[in-house]
Amino acid sequence: MVRFFLKAFLLSLTAIGFSWFFEGAFYTFHYSRADAVTISGTIDLPRPAIVENLLKDTNFLLLGMAGKPYPAPYLTDTIIVGSFRANTGDITLTSVPRDLFVKVSGGSNFARINSLYEIGKSFAPLEPETFIKEKVEEISGLPIEYYAAIDVEGLEKVVDFFGGVDIEVKKPIADPFYPGPNYSYEPFYLETGTHHLGGHDAVRFARSRYAPRGDFERIARQQQLINVLKEKIGEKDISLEQSVELFRELDGHLFTNITIKDLPFLLTSLFTFQESEIQSFTLDIGPQGLLQESRSEIGAYILSPKAGLENYTEIQKFISEKLMKL
Repeated sequence: MVRFFLKAFLLSLTAIGFSWFFEGAFYTFHYSRADAVTISGTIDLPRPAIVENLLKDTNFLLLGMAGKPYPAPYLTDTIIVGSFRANTGDITLTSVPRDLFVKVSGGSNFARINSLYEIGKSFAPLEPETFIKEKVEEISGLPIEYYAAIDVEGLEKVVDFFGGVDIEVKKPIADPFYPGPNYSYEPFYLETGTHHLGGHDAVRFARSRYAPRGDFERIARQQQLINVLKEKIGEKDISLEQSVELFRELDGHLFTNITIKDLPFLLTSLFTFQESEIQSFTLDIGPQGLLQESRSEIGAYILSPKAGLENYTEIQKFISEKLMKL
């Protein structure tokens, strides 16, 4: 299907969510030499820009946020930079922790990276992704061609569209303060073992961060959900009409520069890259990590590169080396 997580999710994921967009965003190679593509043998359509981009190495930004009516609806607590390698069809997903302390583009102020989309909603409402996209490009050293942001309700719709997911819970989850809509709480508990989760619980599995390693454990669960969705999407026979229906149902919950006109081309990629591999990485703390914990001037918990605030050379090298191995 259109695994956008964007793979779009592309979405997400969002993994988070992001995964469904992600894997389906890859166009089949046999169209690479044609100036036009025939859909159903009747209509000749010029190749959209996405086709040209997906015939080369391409980078995506996947964002997950709560959305309304949840508190802090536009904080992107899921931030994933995805890279697609045209020669193999493989993908890398690198998760950026929400607490990374960064300088806001075009100014002298610093903020957690998860607030940049929200800042964009205020200062660039027609392109709210501007600030976070520019910062992720600076951090990763990669140009970002496509982005997708999905909220909680949108990701729930995606998971339910595929009939739910089977998730192996490796550590018990006990989150008495999981945030619900309108500043409420939805206590969330899952025992270890394999569980079949519908959209609402799958999203809670991916979002809960009431754990010893907090956001880092949540990132691991987001990456797990993305891979499970990848397999689920591969099992389901999705028609173009169903894909368009889902895309429209996500209106107001999915924000991306992928358009509905791209769906026929995304759909054709499903089987071509069925065996594509997804490799997931995280910018982490610890002895082998590239980030360190500290406190801001007002005492807030933040992360920064071990190389120094706003010094992303080691991170860029890390991502480049991972891509070279694909």
